[in-house]
Amino acid sequence: MPIPKRDNGLKGVAAKNVDALARRVISELRNKPPKEFRERVTDATDWLVRTAMSKDIFILEEARNALLSRDLSPADIIDYCISDAAREMGRQWEEDEASFAAVSLGSARLHGLCKLLSADWHHSSNLTPMASVLIAVCDREDHLIGPVVLADKIRRSGYSVHLMAPALPEKIVSKLTSEPFETVLISCSGSVALDNVVKTVQVMRSRLAKTPRIVLGGPIIQCEEDLMAKTGVDLVTADYNIALASTDFDMNERVMDRK
Repeated sequence: MPIPKRDNGLKGVAAKNVDALARRVISELRNKPPKEFRERVTDATDWLVRTAMSKDIFILEEARNALLSRDLSPADIIDYCISDAAREMGRQWEEDEASFAAVSLGSARLHGLCKLLSADWHHSSNLTPMASVLIAVCDREDHLIGPVVLADKIRRSGYSVHLMAPALPEKIVSKLTSEPFETVLISCSGSVALDNVVKTVQVMRSRLAKTPRIVLGGPIIQCEEDLMAKTGVDLVTADYNIALASTDFDMNERVMDRK
């Protein structure tokens, strides 16, 4: 009987964690938002896109309150409205439906709104974090909304998160030397920043006595192949659930995967 090929998306994930990950995914599918909620999110997202790209005055607190008044939670706004609005702005830019200036203005406002909502939740939370995660956005990267959204999602999952942007190699090493982190998530949007990812990984492995697990994610996954071999990271995935499920991954397995 032929041995089935292993899913590359689970490289670096301990086998004992796969079942827990599967149960989590099934639970999320069962909790798919109802139609009425999706309609409210769509209407709120359309309003947010128009308002954020408008030349009119945009006050973060007023925008937050307007969205909350639509019976949406801060998590709903971050996970759905802001994420969908960012994608819609990108689409409009690619299809010449909106100017670079309008999209840049809108993106900056979305970023500010996301940070405001995330801070509101963070300050009201009394959770004891399960583990510490460093999200690093390497130099020469201009995408910030995605990492901020990711940081908020991971915090709500019960982790302590530090977002560093831009994350220069020396700054990362200094942070990892002064504070314990179980995982470093490197966010990379495209090939232009890939050299910085490689350098960052090399510096971490050469300067630190004990290197945390290093995970690479972001749109780069859709642009490049063999990223584990090219960058030296422990895991490549676009799913933060997989990244967090790999806490107890087998070091020997990681070495074999790189060969």
